[in-house]
Amino acid sequence: MKLVSNGALVGALLTALCPLLAPPVAQAATLDWQTLSGQAPKVIGHRGAPNYLAENSLPGYELAGDLGADMVETDVQVSKDGELIVMHDGTLERTTDIAARFPPRNGGYRVADFTLAEIKQLTLLPTGSASYSHPGFTPTTDFSVPTLGEFLDTVNAYNATHGTDLGVLTELKSSYTPEVNAKVVAEMLDKGFGETGSNGAVQSFSVTNVREMSALFDAAGADVYVDLLGYGGVQTAEGWALGLNGSGTSYELLSELAGYADAVASSYSYITEDFVAAVHAAGLEIYAWTLRPTDEASAAALLADFLAWGVDGFITDNADYVNAALANSGYDVAPAPVPLPAALPMLLAGMAALGGLARRRRPALAA
Repeated sequence: MKLVSNGALVGALLTALCPLLAPPVAQAATLDWQTLSGQAPKVIGHRGAPNYLAENSLPGYELAGDLGADMVETDVQVSKDGELIVMHDGTLERTTDIAARFPPRNGGYRVADFTLAEIKQLTLLPTGSASYSHPGFTPTTDFSVPTLGEFLDTVNAYNATHGTDLGVLTELKSSYTPEVNAKVVAEMLDKGFGETGSNGAVQSFSVTNVREMSALFDAAGADVYVDLLGYGGVQTAEGWALGLNGSGTSYELLSELAGYADAVASSYSYITEDFVAAVHAAGLEIYAWTLRPTDEASAAALLADFLAWGVDGFITDNADYVNAALANSGYDVAPAPVPLPAALPMLLAGMAALGGLARRRRPALAA
């Protein structure tokens, strides 16, 4: 063992401490985030990276992680034999090669009319500008239709390989039954997306689904974020509500939502400054869907008002453009560490604030 002299130790300590003792270096002024957590908004890869690779494909989810997504969003459908598969549509012809492999059943190609074994014979098809490759990207998976379990395994493997915390946002369709909801919960818990800090979340357009999922995760003591999808704010005699349809004739009061959910997710074109303020006042976060910028400039233009109002996250087909726009937005993307004496009262204040929230398990989706 090589011994180090006291003088060398003192010198090393002084070298380490000098930057802390020196006067602060003037830096360009940055804007503070207006999100509920005070942190940068989350970027969520909608169906993976569908502008580049086939939507809801395992390679697409890996690429979304490479493009800087904090989470990846997926949709779940149920096969004829009751298996959970990753698929947005209730039918298979738009995003797979099923028409070349099977004749129609019951007049079409509904997911519910085909078994998992049959669906596993299909290949996902790129749509729009997507393809089967992306410059500089090498997938570790194929373009078959994944099950929910395979999707969760892929995210776990990605995190293990890259040392990241890529999260999952699983959307349940309105037609789900309590039995299917329970299967989704069990799958997420089995794959570790209920553990503290696991960065797991679920959402649905159905109030019933969201209530059921929230109750199931709470009963399991799971740390899973829950949000209700909708269409902007509705002002009622009882207070602000989330519109459940585009006309606002159906809605859920924010005061009710705060008892079983952590956030609302609204179509971005329906979001207003007043509604964001009302959502935050209810102790909830608000996420905007679905952003499809064509480049960084269009992303920046799309985000400008949302950042000023404090929207907490963005579900997008283009995680790369949204991340670039955030990095160049003038907001404090990477805040400097807070010195320990200042951090202590902030920590205590944050703990006190958490006590006032109804359902929230953590102050924001993990970065």
